[in-house]
Amino acid sequence: MPSVSPQKRARIVAFFFHGVPQRGIEKQTGRSLSTIIRISQAYRDERRLEKLPRGHRQRATGNDEDLHIVAAAVVSHNVTAREIKDTFELSASRSTIRRRLHETNLRSRVPPQKPLVSAANRNTILLFAQRHAS
Repeated sequence: MPSVSPQKRARIVAFFFHGVPQRGIEKQTGRSLSTIIRISQAYRDERRLEKLPRGHRQRATGNDEDLHIVAAAVVSHNVTAREIKDTFELSASRSTIRRRLHETNLRSRVPPQKPLVSAANRNTILLFAQRHAS
């Protein structure tokens, strides 16, 4: 459900202090009884109309660690997340290190491989195929 704006919260509190019953406030505002009770208690106890700020999870790496991770990946393109973690003794997981690299648009890629069949082997295969063509 969408949050209640500060103006609507003030209206609910005004109804509450004018002696309107909570069920009456519920009907007039269209909000649930639990919302009415929660808003009126917050104002009565703390004189607060705005919502409490929500916390978020703290990042596993700081700005300095993020810079080290990116620098290691830029300097050596073949370095793995595990090697970066071990080099800088980070407590963050390998997936977190990969996520930090993705945030800076550094993607992992498979290095080019050598030709699978050398010229000498190609000739050997061709001779074998010609002998057994029938």
